[in-house]
Amino acid sequence: MQVSLQQNVTLEIYEGSRSHQSLDLEQGAVLFALIAAHKSGWKENSRKLMARVIEQLIEDASQAGPDGAEQVRKTAVNNLRQLPDVHDFIDGVYRAGFVFHSESQNFFHDDDADFSVRYVQRDLGNSGNTWRLQDDQDRALQIIESEKDEHMNIEGLAGSGKTFLTSALGEILSPKTTLLVATTPFQLKALEERLPGFAGSTFAALVRNAYANAHGVSPHKLGQRYSPKFNRRWSEISAHMGFPEIKNQTPERVAQLAADLVRKFCYGKSEHFDLKLLPRKLLSLFPTVAERWALVHAAQALWEAIMRPPQAFSDLPVRSYHLMKWLDLNDGSLDAGDVTHLIFDEGHDVPPAMLRLIDSSTLTAISLGDRFQYLGTGDPGRRAQKVRPHTFQHSVRTGFNVSDLLNTVLEYHPKYEGSIFIGNPEKRTQQRRYARLDQSTLTHVATLKGKTAILSGRIWSVFSIVQRLASAGIPFRLMTPPSKLRGAIDGALKIYNGKAHLNTDVHTFNCNNWQALRKQEGVIVDSLYQAFERGFQKADLETSLSKAFSDRPQAIRVGLVEEAKNREFDNVVLTSDISYGDYKTPHTRSKIISSLYTGITRSVHTVYYQEDMIDKVVSSIKQATSKD
Repeated sequence: MQVSLQQNVTLEIYEGSRSHQSLDLEQGAVLFALIAAHKSGWKENSRKLMARVIEQLIEDASQAGPDGAEQVRKTAVNNLRQLPDVHDFIDGVYRAGFVFHSESQNFFHDDDADFSVRYVQRDLGNSGNTWRLQDDQDRALQIIESEKDEHMNIEGLAGSGKTFLTSALGEILSPKTTLLVATTPFQLKALEERLPGFAGSTFAALVRNAYANAHGVSPHKLGQRYSPKFNRRWSEISAHMGFPEIKNQTPERVAQLAADLVRKFCYGKSEHFDLKLLPRKLLSLFPTVAERWALVHAAQALWEAIMRPPQAFSDLPVRSYHLMKWLDLNDGSLDAGDVTHLIFDEGHDVPPAMLRLIDSSTLTAISLGDRFQYLGTGDPGRRAQKVRPHTFQHSVRTGFNVSDLLNTVLEYHPKYEGSIFIGNPEKRTQQRRYARLDQSTLTHVATLKGKTAILSGRIWSVFSIVQRLASAGIPFRLMTPPSKLRGAIDGALKIYNGKAHLNTDVHTFNCNNWQALRKQEGVIVDSLYQAFERGFQKADLETSLSKAFSDRPQAIRVGLVEEAKNREFDNVVLTSDISYGDYKTPHTRSKIISSLYTGITRSVHTVYYQEDMIDKVVSSIKQATSKD
């Protein structure tokens, strides 16, 4: 970000919020600029400008009363801890010719203002266990302890201690009245391991039960179309619905576009199907209002057919987001028996309709999340305004020296709102670049000390890494479920062999030929095609998989970035396919940046990435978002 822009943003926010009722906002803006000034080596007049804004803020707070001044002091100390040499910076301001007034001088020279990461130790609940907590964690737990009926959303950047805080919640809340909820079974298992003795459920199971109760049937009698494994091809859906062609778009394509609109409807806030659902890219395909309404009406008809009552016949798949939206529209309730509290991690992965159901229910929900780790489709949901927010910015896991790298990447995230990543000043996470992830690089990676993970953006890259590690005899473990890898390769083989109609894999389900697969997945499948040309068969994959699950501590973990959430490794290697995609679409930009951020922050000691990958990502985003 340019200096002039940062100054203007800071002053604009500051001048617009001098009411003494938004000190956190003011201080956040000022400190963000201060940090940028410090790291960018601004000239003396810029440093003096930032110092002047800080001083005025402190004076305003002092006039507001002792409580106001103390609030500013505590907030500033907490945020400035990321600068190990903050006193040197202030001395530099002095040398630049700016003199603070007495109140500001007292603040900056307060001997109690310890700018290192600070912890407290205290007992939680009645267990007698003593917990060592960061300031941010301690403040959040104090609020939950004193106001147990208040909703809370904890937005914590990667490695900031959300996982540890979740365990501490078990000392405060009762397992008899608290339910753990997660989006995926894997996330639920991780949550249950942190809170043994607490019952758990996936969101899908929760809404499935609520939907069944609303229709007076038992959940296990809903039928096979409510199973996530139940699928139908676009040709089958279009035939079932009787869709016509619309503006030269085949009935199969109309079915796909209608399903996309239904999904968008389910994830959005709208209660009706209208032209606002149409994304810009479809406006050129359907230039007339009549054609656009025809597609919207097709989507509405599909929605109504999907959501026919369980007792009525339908041959269309029903997904959990359909049920969430139906419950949301019909004022459905989440009946969880004696449960009074919900705890869910990875709150950024929870669909908006589900969040609205939770926030409108009588249950008190404590959510933890990080919107920058959202790797799904559409926009991440947000809790209701009544939910109390709490933010963690200081990472415990990742070293301070990668803060600049991460903030450079996050600044281009479509949902960026000024949050800054603050690494641990007591740790160093090294950055290493590789030219190619070839056999020599993999051999070097195998010699690294501690737990090492190779993280990819696509299943095809996982396949490539597995094949090369297996052929080289390098021990490895799969984070990706073998069935997922088998399904993807089996589907690609069927497409390659001209048997796409037999394919049932979710990754390639609607690709009728190899050209369609390449258009969908990109150049990354070219190496897969070459392997098939050399005679690769499913038996070859089984041979490679038989070498996985090594018990050796040094075995390299291999999987997708999304499968590494809630985990940390001494060393992380990011594959270049993470940066692949159409940068013109905000969702693709969001996913690429979030994948980089999530992957980098899994590392404690060293992160490896292709030498020009970050620069290419930033350059591609700038080019795609340019108005020229």
